[in-house]
Amino acid sequence: MTWKMIAAPLVGAIIGYLTNWIAVKMLFHPRYEKRIGNWKVPFTPGVIPKGQPRLARAIGNAVKTQLLTREVMEKILLSEEMKARLAESVRQWINERKKSERTVRETALTVMDEDALFDLSMFAQEKGTDYLLSRVQEMDLVHRLTEKIIDIAREKLAESMLGAMFAGGFMDSVEEMLEEKLQDLLKEHGREYLERAIGNEVNSLLDKPAGQGISLLDDNGFNLVVLTTEVYEMVINDHLGQMLESLNLQKVVEDRINSMKVEEVEELVLTIMKKELGAIVNLGAVIGFLLGLVNIFIMTI
Repeated sequence: MTWKMIAAPLVGAIIGYLTNWIAVKMLFHPRYEKRIGNWKVPFTPGVIPKGQPRLARAIGNAVKTQLLTREVMEKILLSEEMKARLAESVRQWINERKKSERTVRETALTVMDEDALFDLSMFAQEKGTDYLLSRVQEMDLVHRLTEKIIDIAREKLAESMLGAMFAGGFMDSVEEMLEEKLQDLLKEHGREYLERAIGNEVNSLLDKPAGQGISLLDDNGFNLVVLTTEVYEMVINDHLGQMLESLNLQKVVEDRINSMKVEEVEELVLTIMKKELGAIVNLGAVIGFLLGLVNIFIMTI
């Protein structure tokens, strides 16, 4: 009776272990469908090879809705650590460019093509023009310029015999008319003149040595590290959703898994769950052993 009491838990452990081991193996094997004549062998292929498209959809959906959502990506990309790493990379890049003999244009063309550089130049020209026009309006520059011109004219006229003739309200009328004409001129041609002037400056900057161009920007208050970080944040905040939608990560993941060989899918799953699957097999042995003990207990009652 003693050997039966020992054997029952051991046999239960062995059966539990083998049962779970076979079940785990059947997740991946056979890798392909087996047939005997026209008869398909049951349980072939294994669960995962047979359900590879479903697995691909499930993983793709998990990536889109849980792993790489817009909120998750924003939290990662806009973290202080990520921005600090970006700033340090830009800082190192700037220091290297300062030692280069290439022009700003040649340097820019190492990281973008001609069309992208042209678009960037036009963007800088447009934004610079908008900024200067807004500053002109905020400062009421036309009114100030008109006052200055009339003040100079009054001083000159006061020194001449014509001063008495043009005194009083006449100069006020001239000032009003001049300001109106200058305002009209600014509205009709201000943007055109400013765009042309800024465009010339941009082209001039592009043809300067990279180090000189960077120093010139620094001297005029354009901190490239700060500017790059601000543009990076703006792009992430305004366009991340659209970029993720364009990438269509769910379809990318699905297509990648569906294009993998069965062996590669098995390796992928085992890389993620090898320890857990091993635990399931061992758990089968433990449960079989316990059931054997229970069986002995029942038999001895």
